[in-house]
Amino acid sequence: SGPGGAPAFASFRGGLAAMTARMLDHTDVRVHLATAVRAIVRDGTGYALWGESEALGSFDGILVALPAAPAA
Repeated sequence: SGPGGAPAFASFRGGLAAMTARMLDHTDVRVHLATAVRAIVRDGTGYALWGESEALGSFDGILVALPAAPAA
């Protein structure tokens, strides 16, 4: 347990997917979920993302999120 007996770990009601859904409800950015990215290349003021054999596009910014095991 954490300080004061509080749980050491916490999440959102509905899991972390609830946080993602809530964030997407309040933005007009283009979001790609469950997309395999093999390379991220700085491209001028943005980023070019590449899949297995093709360009996925150019983006102003990126957020990379994945489970802990593949990130290790």
